[in-house]
Amino acid sequence: METRGRPNRVLIDLKALEENFQRVRDAAGPHARILAVVKSDAYGHGMVPVARTLLGCRVDSLGVAFLQEGIELREAIPGTFPVVLLCGLCSRDEASAAVDLDLTPVIFDMDMLEVLDQESGRKGRITGFQLKVDTGMGRLGIRPADTAAFLDGVRRMRFLSLQGLISHFSSAGEEDRTFTEKQIACFEDVLNTARSMGYTLPLNNIANSAGMTLYPESISGMVRPGILLYGGSAGQPAFKPVMRFRGQVIQVKRVPAGTPISYGRTYYTPAPATLAVLSAGYADGLPRRLSNRGFVLLQGRRVPVVGTVCMNLTICDASLCGDVRPGDEAVFLGSQGEAVITCDEMAEWAGTISYEILCSIGSRHQREFLE
Repeated sequence: METRGRPNRVLIDLKALEENFQRVRDAAGPHARILAVVKSDAYGHGMVPVARTLLGCRVDSLGVAFLQEGIELREAIPGTFPVVLLCGLCSRDEASAAVDLDLTPVIFDMDMLEVLDQESGRKGRITGFQLKVDTGMGRLGIRPADTAAFLDGVRRMRFLSLQGLISHFSSAGEEDRTFTEKQIACFEDVLNTARSMGYTLPLNNIANSAGMTLYPESISGMVRPGILLYGGSAGQPAFKPVMRFRGQVIQVKRVPAGTPISYGRTYYTPAPATLAVLSAGYADGLPRRLSNRGFVLLQGRRVPVVGTVCMNLTICDASLCGDVRPGDEAVFLGSQGEAVITCDEMAEWAGTISYEILCSIGSRHQREFLE
């Protein structure tokens, strides 16, 4: 691939994605289906190439956020392969398009349920959907106490098929397990309510990445992995990073002790130092909070970021490296030799989460896919 004039490269390792999927399959067990989350451009990894790779791994369904992503995915993957609209529908036009394209919306509102039924009937089709229940996230979903009444309403819909109930953990990755266990119990209660009303629900799902690895009791008919597929730990460090972000050294300079570095002079060299100016900054997806806190890889060694991260440049202290020269590779995310920087580590340095790191870097670059 042509890289002339482009010092920074984002590489997507599809082989690592395949290996992560197989680990997810093992963790989910032989009976649970897998809804792989590829929303937000597959967390910055490229939705269509990622989806095609997962199809080759025999994933059971794919999850996107809104209709536009569903349209893009259906154009790339024609047919009736299950694609779930996790954030639901926003209008009658969207409901009509979902029916036409055989997409599976998540529903959490009776008015939209009726609209979807009307559009399905108008087109002479049966549309599958999933019902979102808010077990403690405080976001989308009906109240658990309203489950029975809502399901009574579902009975009146002639052209819809309820595939399962869906919910979402708010804090499954936290050390304190109390709230997540309450959510699991709440979800089981609403499932029992639905079953007592005669509903057969094969695709119930609450187990996200952290849920399926830390709370195997939450695994129902389907699991919904996201960050695990892309190498985020979610309590399981064996998963492989899929994204690599590489740049290069632009300039090397030797400076005396007491030299102020970058905007705001937030760093002064404590001793004579060799500085390397690197080819990426916050406009390229590096968090500005890496300033004086983060690390990069040079010559297979971790070296500290010094001074404030700039829009297009970052400075590091390369004093402990050998003969660093302009054009040398610098790794911001991923591996170099035996050294590695993970998205979880970068997120910790920046005071954020790995999801934001991956989406931010991936969305700003032309990605190269390694088959």
